[in-house]
Amino acid sequence: MKIWISILIPVRNEADYIINCLESLCKQIPNSSTDIEVLIMDDDSQDNTLSLVQYFADYKPYIHTSFLDKSERPDLIGKARVLHFMAQKAKGEWLLTLDADVSLPDTWLASWRKHLRTNETDIVIGFTTVKGKSFWAKMQSLEWTFALCINWLLSLLKIPVTGLGNHMAMRKSAYEAVGGFEKVVSITEDYLIFHKMVQNGSTFKHLLHFEIAAGTKPEKSLRSFAFQRKRWMSELSIASLWIKILLLFYGLFAVVLLTSAYYSMSIFLSFLIFRWLTELPIFIIALWRLKMYKQIAWYPLYFLYSLLVHAFMLFLYFWKIPVIWKDKKY
Repeated sequence: MKIWISILIPVRNEADYIINCLESLCKQIPNSSTDIEVLIMDDDSQDNTLSLVQYFADYKPYIHTSFLDKSERPDLIGKARVLHFMAQKAKGEWLLTLDADVSLPDTWLASWRKHLRTNETDIVIGFTTVKGKSFWAKMQSLEWTFALCINWLLSLLKIPVTGLGNHMAMRKSAYEAVGGFEKVVSITEDYLIFHKMVQNGSTFKHLLHFEIAAGTKPEKSLRSFAFQRKRWMSELSIASLWIKILLLFYGLFAVVLLTSAYYSMSIFLSFLIFRWLTELPIFIIALWRLKMYKQIAWYPLYFLYSLLVHAFMLFLYFWKIPVIWKDKKY
C-alpha cells in the first residue's frame, strides 16, 4: 500500500522526552500498518537520544531512523536543516511534523486521519498546549491556548498568521512547489514555510479540538523561556503590519494601564473591561472545545502574567542577544 502520511520527528538531545512521545504515538499505530511511516532523524545529539530511538524502532517496522552529520548542508540552520533531509526521504502524500517533546492523546491519529481524508486544504495545523501542574506551566498553557485559538478563529476567516512546527501537516506536493525547507534559512522555519506556501496559493486550516490536542513541556527556567520567546520574535520584522500592531498593543498594555490609572480611574477601568470582554469569550470557546473547563478559574492570574510576559517579549525583540536553542547559538 502507498504511504499516505509521513510523520517527521527531528531530534536533538531529547533523551528526557522522546520515549514518552513515541509511546503515545506508537500505541495508535499497529505494526501491520502500511500507510504510515515515522521518520526520526538525529541532529548530532550529545546524549543517548539516538540509542533510545533505535531501541524503540527495533520493534516497530514503520519507524525509520537516521543520523544527520553536522557537515551536511551547513548553509541551512536549525530545525529547517533536519526537516529538509527528512522531507527528501519521506514517501507520504502528507508530511506531518512533530516535536520530540510532545505527548499525544489516544484519539490523536484517528482524528488526524479523519481531517486529512475530508480536507481539501494543503496545510492543516494541529493544536498543542503546555502540560504541567506548576503555576508556571498553567500560565504557559493558557497563553498557548489563547494564541492558538486566535489563529483558529482567524483561519475561519482565511486570514493567515503562522504555522506550528511542533504539530503541522503539509501536502508534500504543495511543500515541494515552494522549494521546501531548503529555501528556509531561519530558526522560525514553521512561520516561513507556512507563509511561502500560502503566498504560492496553498490553502490552510487550524484545528481546535480535544481529540487532536497534543501536550508539550513547559519552559522551566526564565532563561529558557527568554530564548524561546526571542526565537519566536526573530521574524517579527517580516510579519504583517496588523500583527506588529497587535503585538505592540499587548506589549505596551501594562504601561497603558498604569498611565491611565494615574490620570483617570474611569479610563483605567474602561481599558481593563475592554481587555476582559475581548479575551474571555476567546478563552471560553477554546477551553470548551478542548474540554479544559476548569482552567478558566486561572484567568485573573493569567491576566497579570500576560501583562508582564508581553512587555517582556517586546523588550526581548529590541534586546540584541543571540538565541540559544537545542544547545546551539544563533
